[in-house]
Amino acid sequence: MSLVEVMVGAGVFALSAGCSLQVWSGTASWSQRAERQRQEQEQLETRLLAVQAVLQQHAGTPLASDCDAALAALAPRLPAQGAWVAQDGGVLVVLDGAEAARRQRWFDPAAYGLCGVEAAAAPEEP
Repeated sequence: MSLVEVMVGAGVFALSAGCSLQVWSGTASWSQRAERQRQEQEQLETRLLAVQAVLQQHAGTPLASDCDAALAALAPRLPAQGAWVAQDGGVLVVLDGAEAARRQRWFDPAAYGLCGVEAAAAPEEP
């Protein structure tokens, strides 16, 4: 084998090794980014489940005859994270994550039995 063949072979080997390391590095960073996004989505979902747990805890206990009034009475008990948008007798909970992750869910107090006709006769909580 001549010196030229050895030099060309070494150059091809070095180039392919460099490309291989670049691909491996890109795959590793993509995998880490995907894992961070998955964890962030899980955290946002956990925060939404905390809101749902508070609503389920008070389910069947009418707070007011009007759903908006029931929502206002329940608001101090809900976790204070995220944005709350009251609309159509319910509340839209919007949670934003660090890496442009966003979760939102609409909760209806009537679905949990927190408002309705029988709420007018229900005793007020202290």
